Amino acid sequence: RVMELVQNTIKAGLALPRSYAIRILSTVRLAGSTTFGFVSGLNIRLSNPIRIDRNTEKGSWVMFAILFLFLVGIVWLLPSVTNLTKTLQVARIVTLVGIFGLACFSLNMHTGITGMTNFGVIFFVGIGAVIVGLLSAPVETNGYGWSPWMATIVAILIAAAVGWLLAYPTARLRMDYFAIVTISLGEMLRISLQAEPLLRAGTVTSAIGISQYSRPFENWWENGPSEIVGNLLGLHVPAPYVVLLAVMAVVSLIAIWFLL
Repeated sequence: RVMELVQNTIKAGLALPRSYAIRILSTVRLAGSTTFGFVSGLNIRLSNPIRIDRNTEKGSWVMFAILFLFLVGIVWLLPSVTNLTKTLQVARIVTLVGIFGLACFSLNMHTGITGMTNFGVIFFVGIGAVIVGLLSAPVETNGYGWSPWMATIVAILIAAAVGWLLAYPTARLRMDYFAIVTISLGEMLRISLQAEPLLRAGTVTSAIGISQYSRPFENWWENGPSEIVGNLLGLHVPAPYVVLLAVMAVVSLIAIWFLL
């Protein structure tokens, strides 16, 4: 009996610290899990507003603004003789960014949505641009003298019709076959444009293109806004027409972005 009493006393003495230890460990685990959950939730809440990647709409806008300002800053830091030449450099780069940005929307619809690799976006862009140039060029330069707005509408319809006619037989192609066809379309357009007399300046080293065509808002720009913008930019001369083109390109890019 004495031995049993001693054993029971020892067991009871050992069980008491063990129970306390179990309670302490469970409390620590609960506190740790609560703290980890709070920190994780805090990290998620803090990371969502400042998350910058292409998977979020806010991050897409932020990345676009950062890259656009970075590009404009690089162009602005390039050496230049006067403020006028600097303005021309920046305006030309911004105009090109807007034009190629609009082309990227088409590429996104082809490759990003349908998953079809398309290297022939310039084919449809070139068709639209050449048609606008040919229709809006003055009659004395073998053009048709159309309004640039009417020429743009006709160019859109023709480019869409050509795209549908080409997509009907080629849309069933997959992978490399469709990509090869689109590359061929771009080369076909380039060779065809080189053979067009109206698109050649007459010399071997001259660039291919239409140099004389109707410019939208040109008269309105030269009759007032160009001087105001020139004074705001510190040019001391009327701002060139390419500044208006840069503004129109950016506005068109943002408008199409919202519509899509």
